[in-house]
Amino acid sequence: MRKYAAVFALFLAACGSDATSEEPITINNNGTSNNAATNNAATNNAATNNAATNNATTNNTTNNAPPDGAELFRIYCSVCHGAEGVGGTVWPGSIQGYEPIHDIVKNGRGTMAPVAVTDAESDAIQEYLNSFGVDVTALSGVETYANQCASCHGPEGQGTDKGPIIQFTFPAYGKWVTRNGREGIGYPGPMTAYPTTRVTDVQLDEIVDFLHAQTRPTSGQDLHDTFCGNCHGVDGANGPAASSLGGFGSSLSDVRRGHGGTNYGSRRNYMPAWSTTELTNSEVIAIDVYRTGI
Repeated sequence: MRKYAAVFALFLAACGSDATSEEPITINNNGTSNNAATNNAATNNAATNNAATNNATTNNTTNNAPPDGAELFRIYCSVCHGAEGVGGTVWPGSIQGYEPIHDIVKNGRGTMAPVAVTDAESDAIQEYLNSFGVDVTALSGVETYANQCASCHGPEGQGTDKGPIIQFTFPAYGKWVTRNGREGIGYPGPMTAYPTTRVTDVQLDEIVDFLHAQTRPTSGQDLHDTFCGNCHGVDGANGPAASSLGGFGSSLSDVRRGHGGTNYGSRRNYMPAWSTTELTNSEVIAIDVYRTGI
């Protein structure tokens, strides 16, 4: 059988298709081939492999380089926060010097979605924001409000679709919410807590003064929206407090007495006790008159 196979192989070699087109193959004593096509292919493969190695080296060098915080900020942040973080159309306040940003970047906040960057890239963005040398604790209360609060609550505390009206806020309650945060019932997200490292006590006092310096509402509806609507809703019955305002005439005693003492964290069991300086009798009556007409 082996003899026939050998004969068949010789027959194919003698009668193969167009043998003249093939380059002769000679076998050197060391077993290597002198076939030009084979050698050229080997050379080309070596060149290809060298190129791939060089590309990999280049990529590794690039990948091992520290992340460019300025470029990352331009790609991921500038569309909302503006060039160099000085404020944009979505977030008008500056975030230069704002820290820490890691949890906000990784988890999102309010209407801001999480950003798909690595921890090292987030740290690089933080370093970029810190590179401007802005000490956020040295800003005035008004500047701090513009940077940290206006995006959700409006430039004068008049409220937006992201956050409620906070003009003429009850001082102790407003400060508690600032330090402890609050769930965002009826709004895109919760309010974050601001420690003294981000908003100092002096800045917070100045923010409260700024909010109380706004143009005071005069109509019953505007007074209701400013002083009552955040908890009791626009109609005085369907807000986060889940309780309606008292009937005409009873509101005055409720306003002066308040409810819940200093239980600021309770939506249903806290109501500030407003003094006549903070909310006059005539203003309470105007609120009552408005409510009777709803």
